[in-house]
Amino acid sequence: MASGDDSPIFEDDESPLYSLEKMTDLVAVWDVALSDGVHKIEFEHGTTSGKRVVYVDGKGEFVDDGTETHFSVGNHDCYIKAVSSGKRREGIIHTLIVDNREIPEIPQ
Repeated sequence: MASGDDSPIFEDDESPLYSLEKMTDLVAVWDVALSDGVHKIEFEHGTTSGKRVVYVDGKGEFVDDGTETHFSVGNHDCYIKAVSSGKRREGIIHTLIVDNREIPEIPQ
């Protein structure tokens, strides 16, 4: 899991929604070279909770978008697309798209 800010995410100023440190279901990692440097993007998908977290350079954000998870890195539009591999052992394949370009996943 990414290091960095592990404080809870808050829906408002008083109530914790979820804690990022509790998720451990990392399913994909990418290094993305953009004009302002290289960014590490990590994607977690909780198999029990179904919650999805995108980490950009170690900072997490909860997202819930179904088969496409949309977010931004600076002024770059990004999304992670989930598609069935059609093979039981491989399961779901996650693809990162940045500014309409597919970014290869880092093998784990």
